[in-house]
Amino acid sequence: MTILEAALLGLVQGVTEFLPVSSSGHLAIFGAGKLSLMVLLHFGTLLSILVYYRRDVLKVLKGTWNLARAAGGAAFSRREFRAYLQTDPDARLALLIVVGSIPTGIIGLGLKPLAEYAAAPGHVKIVGACFVLTGVLMYFCDRFPLGGKGLGQGTFRDAITVGIFQGLAAMPGLSRSGLTVFAAVERGFERNDAARFSFLMAVPALVAANLLELREGAVNMAPGAAAVGISMAFVAGYAALAGLVSALASQKLRYFTGYLVTLGLLVLLFS
Repeated sequence: MTILEAALLGLVQGVTEFLPVSSSGHLAIFGAGKLSLMVLLHFGTLLSILVYYRRDVLKVLKGTWNLARAAGGAAFSRREFRAYLQTDPDARLALLIVVGSIPTGIIGLGLKPLAEYAAAPGHVKIVGACFVLTGVLMYFCDRFPLGGKGLGQGTFRDAITVGIFQGLAAMPGLSRSGLTVFAAVERGFERNDAARFSFLMAVPALVAANLLELREGAVNMAPGAAAVGISMAFVAGYAALAGLVSALASQKLRYFTGYLVTLGLLVLLFS
């Protein structure tokens, strides 16, 4: 792969990762659907989350440390543990992310063979159907009543629901950002906090996916091309992330519905 090709794919990845249009789906229909390549480019967009939400990321890291230290220093009863979580919002948020990551991992691993099949050349009709489904969900996301739930009020059920939707987004064409924001808004989160929870939930999933691919040695790209692709994905991803937060707050996600449904139908009809 040339540096120019890597730059173009990084641009596509960055723009489509956070806008609710599915980066993996676009890479698949552009003929670059190898999952290991997608995961490599996801590293660039992971960096954009860490930078954009750096204060929240630091809070989660602090909460994880506090939670581990508290659990190691005392044997909590169920009631005492709930009481402790009410006194440490950072630890509570960290635990919600851990809880939500469990269904994400189970569903994501279970769907991996089907996702690889859909991403391979000749099978993009599956991707087209997933585009249409994402578009429908974005239409209904804007129609939910404005919620008032903050991150500090999230429950285990909220985390599991968002985690399930994040796991389903292993399929190319199902937007991870779109599905998780939809789930968080449906659960009553205020829209800015829905975005925060969605992208904080993405961090462990993206880290795990990158580590898995690196461990399996599946990533095959020249170091120079990889650096360019990751850098382009970071820059474009940061801009797209800011755009999604703005669109979500102003209830304009439905504007993506026409694009997704049209693209999905074109893929279904002509692939």
